[in-house]
Amino acid sequence: MCTFNLSIPSLKLLNERYKSRHVKIISINIYNSKAAVVSFVKKNNINYTTLINGKKVEKDFHISAYPTFCLIDQHGNIISITEGYSNDFEKNMLAQINKFKQ
Repeated sequence: MCTFNLSIPSLKLLNERYKSRHVKIISINIYNSKAAVVSFVKKNNINYTTLINGKKVEKDFHISAYPTFCLIDQHGNIISITEGYSNDFEKNMLAQINKFKQ
């Protein structure tokens, strides 16, 4: 299983937990067709935004590893980058979001 797929439950939970606090979870797909992405989102009940054809975003943010998780402030500044998935992903993301939200 792709490590991004492992992060989906955590991303869904983070989206639910923070959606009323102006935190947005956005997934960016750079490889798959629109039909494949729509099917994947539906199959996995993804409750956050998924962008299609994100090559420009990949280039603009210098993404070189997958998955990469970025926390971006309201001004478009990257405040945190996490490359790859680990078993403590959700805990680490919660800590980073809470640190930033203070």
